Amino acid sequence: MLNATQEGMRSSILAMVEEKGNIPPLPDILIRLESKIEDPKSNISDISILIETEPILAGRMIQLSNSVFFNRGGNKVENLSQAIIRLGLKMILDLAYTLEVPKLFMKGKGINQNKFWQHSLAVAILSRILSQRLEDLKI
Repeated sequence: MLNATQEGMRSSILAMVEEKGNIPPLPDILIRLESKIEDPKSNISDISILIETEPILAGRMIQLSNSVFFNRGGNKVENLSQAIIRLGLKMILDLAYTLEVPKLFMKGKGINQNKFWQHSLAVAILSRILSQRLEDLKI
């Protein structure tokens, strides 16, 4: 059962969707990538081949894997398979969402990007605080 705040948010979101039109579906690359990552039969090569169909996404993953944060050993990543191994599957999926989802809102009328990212950041911060508090309670 939804409380008053949740019901208010639900109504607000439904009104926004009604006013601005349907929210566009997720890009096909995200759906296929998530499916490949969740499939126990797929391997790094399968995931790499899929990501290579999106050159900008592939380039950004290689670039990120060579950043100071991820490249602690100084060995430069030369290809996407090495980047996937260095970053990990969760980071690859998170990065793909980070790069592809904003494109949905750039086309015509859509959700205000500043408000969208402010809301996303607020949710992330609140989630971290909630997680820390639950951890402190040993639940």
